[in-house]
Amino acid sequence: MLRRPVRTGRERHAADAAPNPSSPFEVGVTRFDVVVSHDGSATVNGVSVPVMEEETVSVAILNLLQGYARGRENPVEAVVLDEAAGYTARIEVSPDGSSRLLGDAESAPAPAEEAVEAGTPQPRDDRGREDALPAVLIPRELAEPVARVNAAVAAGELERAEELVSQLTESMVRWHGAEHPYTLECHELAAYIAFLRGHHRRSAAISLELAGLRHRQGDPLAREDVIRAASAWRLLRDTPAAIAHGRELVTLRTRLAAQGWLSAADVKLLDRVERRLNRLTTADTALKAAAP
Repeated sequence: MLRRPVRTGRERHAADAAPNPSSPFEVGVTRFDVVVSHDGSATVNGVSVPVMEEETVSVAILNLLQGYARGRENPVEAVVLDEAAGYTARIEVSPDGSSRLLGDAESAPAPAEEAVEAGTPQPRDDRGREDALPAVLIPRELAEPVARVNAAVAAGELERAEELVSQLTESMVRWHGAEHPYTLECHELAAYIAFLRGHHRRSAAISLELAGLRHRQGDPLAREDVIRAASAWRLLRDTPAAIAHGRELVTLRTRLAAQGWLSAADVKLLDRVERRLNRLTTADTALKAAAP
């Protein structure tokens, strides 16, 4: 369920990757064959995938596929063969950048445990879309622990999954630091599990903190954290908490919109957040004024 770490402007890269008349990909093609070689390079339908500075190959692949999905205004499918990890996975990438695993990852020569099941659905937004954002190509050092987390989630052992994520997060902080992409991915997973457990305030708080940090880092993934925070925030029934986190959401909406990181659908969703926040604030003010 972990997503790939992003260190460059995903929206800009996805736009650069959109199809053009000289592209080797025909407009009618909606399925792509991705091969990640042992040396870390990748091809899509036999064409080399450009990787920008400080970008991982998994990010480059997903950005490229998003570009083709945008050009077609429809999701595209890809079969990913990772020669080093030894598995094949079939994924779908949508024009908005969300992606999901289609079926199960299949082990090639490598042991099955090296293949990470990554299709765990994320909270739905009001558009009914599942923001399933799989780490199709999870860094090797995270593959085994993330597989254990996903197995616990699939078995309904959410408390166990939460413990595993906590341990993994501590390890990532020790090995890489508190603001390393791997560490942030662990926090994102923690927010998701908190959502599944019904701990919506904790889920929203984690996602909001991640969104603020990624925004400061110039990372467009802040947009996805804000959308997840909004999904959890809408379920809050504690008025003071809803008001406090709602204000954070509105502030982040303004900052991300200034960066051009929000889609029209995102803006509509966050407009609904602001309207609910205004209603809550008005009602809370009136209640306090009527108190003896």
